[in-house]
Amino acid sequence: MTVDRNQARMTLLRALDNASYQDPYEYWEPAYLETGLTELQLVDAIRNLSEKGLIEALHSLGDQGLAASRITALGQDFINDLDRYSSDSNLGSLARAGITIHHNTTTIADSTVGIVSSGGSSNTFSGTVTIIHHPQADALRRGFQDFDAALAQAATLDEDEKDEIRQNVQVVCKELAKPPEDQRQEVIERRWRRVESLTVVAAPLLEIASTIGKALLMAHGAG
Repeated sequence: MTVDRNQARMTLLRALDNASYQDPYEYWEPAYLETGLTELQLVDAIRNLSEKGLIEALHSLGDQGLAASRITALGQDFINDLDRYSSDSNLGSLARAGITIHHNTTTIADSTVGIVSSGGSSNTFSGTVTIIHHPQADALRRGFQDFDAALAQAATLDEDEKDEIRQNVQVVCKELAKPPEDQRQEVIERRWRRVESLTVVAAPLLEIASTIGKALLMAHGAG
C-alpha cells in the first residue's frame, strides 16, 4: 500500500507518542520505532513535524535529516484531539489525515507491535518472533507465543494498556534479533520490567511474563 505524506507523518507522530510512555524525555532514533516507513519518508516527516512544532529533532552534524526525535506537548495535544485542529490552516490537512486513518479500515505500520489496524484486536507479535539470539531461544519463542495468546484474552487490561505492552515486547524482540554483541541488555531489562508492571492486574499473564523475564536475565550467547 502506498502511504501518502500525511499518513507517513501521522505514523511517525503516533510512534513517538507511544514511545514517550517509556521515557518522555528520550530522543528516539527512527530505527527503534518500527514505523515501516522508508528513510525518505522519515526524513520528510521529521522535517515537517519539527517545523510545525509537533516534535523536537536532535540533529547531529551532517546527519542528512534522519535525526532522533521526541514528541512535544503540542504534538500530544494534537494527537489526542484531532478534530480540534481539522480547520487549522497549518495543521488541518495532517489532522484530517489522522482522522481518516483512525476511522477507515486501512492497515498501516505503526510503532506498536506488529501491524496496527483500525479495530485494534488484531494486534499480535508472536508471528514476528522468528530470530532470537539467546541461550534460551526456543523457550523464549514459546513464551512469547503464550504471552501473546494470554494478552489477547486479558479482560482486566484495556486496549491502550495492551498496546503499550505489545510495544515493549516488540522492542525486546528486536533487540533479541540482533547479534548478541549488539544487544542492549539494559533496554531489554528496562522494557521487560515495564511489561511486568503492566501485567500485575492480570495474574495468568504476569506468570508468563515472569517466566520470560527470568529467561531474559540469562547470559547471552549464540541462540
